[in-house]
Amino acid sequence: MTETDSGKLEIKGNKYHMSVLGTETYFDGSTQWVHMVDEEEVNISSPDPEDNMELTPVNLFNLYANGFRFKIVDKTDHMASIDMFPDDESMPYFKIRLVLDTSKQTFEKVMAFGRDGTNTTIDINNMKKDVNLNENKFVFNSTQHPDVDVIDMR
Repeated sequence: MTETDSGKLEIKGNKYHMSVLGTETYFDGSTQWVHMVDEEEVNISSPDPEDNMELTPVNLFNLYANGFRFKIVDKTDHMASIDMFPDDESMPYFKIRLVLDTSKQTFEKVMAFGRDGTNTTIDINNMKKDVNLNENKFVFNSTQHPDVDVIDMR
């Protein structure tokens, strides 16, 4: 099964706001809010920064440093495709392909190939990195979503 979607990503240091697959994810560096828009629910957690199981934008920038082998599979003047293979075979995916615009240092596409046969492709059609973003961009604002059920899992 292959699932493809497009999304928006804004990154500032280790903080991010990501909109993809009907989910808005906010991360302020320590707390993560996952807002499932259609379900009108937000889950709050404090993810372990050492957990490479979760494919977060911050982890994608750092995957090569720990527990992954990588291979450049295609490179042009300003684009590169990199396949990354986890050393840990218990991870839910056997390969991640990153398509990067090397001139802008941005992701264009992320593809995860699942061990269960489920593949996910995310086309990043709007990525802002280290631009002048307001800090409240990385925090879920419950006053703007009064009908959302908040589940605090911290």
